[in-house]
Amino acid sequence: MLSQTPTLAEITGNPKLAFTESFGIFGPPKLDPAVAERLVKGFVSAGQDQEVIDGAEAAGLPLAISGPEVLVDNLKRNESVLNRILG
Repeated sequence: MLSQTPTLAEITGNPKLAFTESFGIFGPPKLDPAVAERLVKGFVSAGQDQEVIDGAEAAGLPLAISGPEVLVDNLKRNESVLNRILG
């Protein structure tokens, strides 16, 4: 864990350079939609499990688990931040 590592926003003093770390679970392109939906529901339900929430908090990790539409939004936001950095 890198809890002592400053964020890019802290290093630069620019809060606009804050990133949201996002992780996705990807399956094969021809994955049965019913199977994909069950996997999404299982993953999202972990974010509502109190034991998971407590474990993340104890580790100092802000945890927010949501569906694929939020991952896409976060990736677009991070791309915008990178574009500001890279010019």
